[in-house]
Amino acid sequence: MIRTLTLFVLLISAYPSFAQFNSVTTLSQIPITTNTGEKPQSKVWVHANKFWTVLPDSEGTHVWRLDGTVWVKDLKISDKTTSKVDCKVVGDVTHVLLFQGVNSELVSIEYVPNRETYGLWSERNEATTITLGQHVEIATLEVDSRGRMWIASASESSTSEEDNDIFVQWSDSPYYVWSDPITLATRVNWDDICVVIALPGKVGVFWSNQNTTKFGFRTHDDRDTPDAWSEIEDVVHNTNGNTSGGLADDHMNMAIASDGTLYCAIKTSYKNSNQPLLGLFVRRPTGTWDNLYSITKAGSRTRPIVILNEVEKIIRVIYTDNESGGNIVYKESPLDVINFPEDFNETINRSNGQASNREHILIEGFYNNVTSTKDNFTDKIVVMASTSRNAPAPYYAVSVLATSEIIPLPVELVSFTARLSADDAVLEWRTASEQDNDHFSVESSTDGRTFTPVGKVTGNGTTQLQRHYSFTDKNISRYRAEGVYYRLRQVDYSGEFEFSPIRYVRAPGLPDAITLRAFPSPFDSYLQVQVASNEEQGSTIILYNAQGRVIQSQAITLKRGINTISLTELDLASGIYLLKVTTGDQQQVLKLVSE
Repeated sequence: MIRTLTLFVLLISAYPSFAQFNSVTTLSQIPITTNTGEKPQSKVWVHANKFWTVLPDSEGTHVWRLDGTVWVKDLKISDKTTSKVDCKVVGDVTHVLLFQGVNSELVSIEYVPNRETYGLWSERNEATTITLGQHVEIATLEVDSRGRMWIASASESSTSEEDNDIFVQWSDSPYYVWSDPITLATRVNWDDICVVIALPGKVGVFWSNQNTTKFGFRTHDDRDTPDAWSEIEDVVHNTNGNTSGGLADDHMNMAIASDGTLYCAIKTSYKNSNQPLLGLFVRRPTGTWDNLYSITKAGSRTRPIVILNEVEKIIRVIYTDNESGGNIVYKESPLDVINFPEDFNETINRSNGQASNREHILIEGFYNNVTSTKDNFTDKIVVMASTSRNAPAPYYAVSVLATSEIIPLPVELVSFTARLSADDAVLEWRTASEQDNDHFSVESSTDGRTFTPVGKVTGNGTTQLQRHYSFTDKNISRYRAEGVYYRLRQVDYSGEFEFSPIRYVRAPGLPDAITLRAFPSPFDSYLQVQVASNEEQGSTIILYNAQGRVIQSQAITLKRGINTISLTELDLASGIYLLKVTTGDQQQVLKLVSE
């Protein structure tokens, strides 16, 4: 049966401001050799209607799969037993940063549908070393809308042995070769940290600066060169109260809404009990920051994380109720008008069934270092923590499966976009819920009537979780058309299918002569070259110095369209260099500067 896949609008009626989780189920413990920290990282994700995590035990670092209420060891990805893990899901692939200080690693795994498990990524089936700076405390990773990966960290400053700087490094798929660090901020405290997050069309980095008592934020447009970043946005708390101790502390965790609103849960260094101890900053899509919302002023609450449910329109902040370890608790607020409940002397146990606007216990005991998913959720989510360092060994990861009170409407496709990137068509779509979804077939056409499959993306079965998908159709100049039409064929397990609306991407116009571009500029040990050709033809690319000595030469066959070539490990002296591309009857030359 052929159906039409409609773009739905979420229409949710008014709900109570403090809905609480509808149910909380305790899951099996996982023996671990390092805790579930650190604060900005995310160690849980959902794929193919299963929850997954990566944690180390005495035999190495493993992928674990949640079957019912039991965590099952699934795939060993490292011999290391002390990694602090940050996970980023991109379609069927999950990228895992194994933080080990200066010498960290990146491992990527790929879901194998016919085995219902993960294996190493076919495009890079080995770990890549990530070299970070001295005195680095933690790092996080993110992937932008063009597939570029970013890692953010705070490490030893180039100008002060007592301070750190904030850095990012980047790499293009398949993430073998990494850039030198790009400095975003200088002279932060040695105890400060940062976190990177993807916004619509951008990435952003948020950091603490206990030297200035402020938080900071900068953004990068995905279309710009990697070293082009916005001016620093000072993130401050406007208050007339006693601010002794200062605002900034090294506790932060972030979530992004579908409209680009950014939510940052933080801890402050305020010493006055009338000031927030835990708070929430909100950055609107316009780039403006709300004043700090107080979450709690009580006791020694610590290590907050933030999770969003845009269907419920509820934001929850989860944290430990004691600095040295304790219950994992949460408060919640409506998204439309953020207002966390005032502190009370008592905390409500999750098992008493009372509707309350107070602090709720999620995991009872002596735990710390709460973590969950980077992605937002709609009906269920896993929240994880670990035994406190003050608790006797052995150490365990503990977790719960929490469900929301509101079951979302059966929304299928929320958005579907197609855009041109160089000579590629980048398709992105988002679902709010799925029922028996086997896969999406991506189909293209040059006339908008006759479509041909060009790719397949695995679906998520039955889920109420919001899911994001992407597919890149490479080198669309090969169609030899002014533009290309795209649609999705969503196929159920039963074989029934439905079509999405059609999207159109105008192909890039190709010049009669070859054209040559290269970046970054100035360059150092890495140079990315782009050559546009209106036909398939042989060519030679030569890099030589101002004296005419050949540094590197490559013979390649240019395809019709835009061709990208990477020159790596150049290790050149500073100065002027010339890059030349020649074909049978044409040549182009660029003058470049190396620093």
